Amino acid sequence: MKVKIIDNDNMIVYLSKCYIENINFTDKDSLEIYFKDLFKTLQKKYDINISGYYDIDVYIDNYYGVIIEMMKEDLEYYNYFDDKLEMQIVVHDNTSFLYLYKDYFDIEKINDSQIYKYKDNYYLKIDKDISNIEFARILEFSDIIYRNTDKIAKKNYLIRI
Repeated sequence: MKVKIIDNDNMIVYLSKCYIENINFTDKDSLEIYFKDLFKTLQKKYDINISGYYDIDVYIDNYYGVIIEMMKEDLEYYNYFDDKLEMQIVVHDNTSFLYLYKDYFDIEKINDSQIYKYKDNYYLKIDKDISNIEFARILEFSDIIYRNTDKIAKKNYLIRI
């Protein structure tokens, strides 16, 4: 698990496949229970005070796992949520993550993967399960892109390996 804290109220949580094996993302009730447990873990491990109302976007990739954006909403009735936790969860399934590289020679070459070039950057798209070691090498040199990835892949040049 990796946590990127944007500010006091907003964060991004990266969960690889091993963290989400037993989670059903289509069942809203069990997903809400999971997020409350995740929030407790974040409070203990990272000393983050999590209370109030959160908009949560969940991006699911079959090969990497899940990226969770948690954005706290400032509501007019802020005293109501002072010690409570409420959330609105939106699940974006069938997302294909891309891995952004600045330099072509840093790209981990993987069979059955695709590389796209767009605005002087290179994007790797994984199309099969790979080992944890291969994923570690990819994550070492790249940034994960999880929003609007279809738009990037459709409008750019596919490079053959």
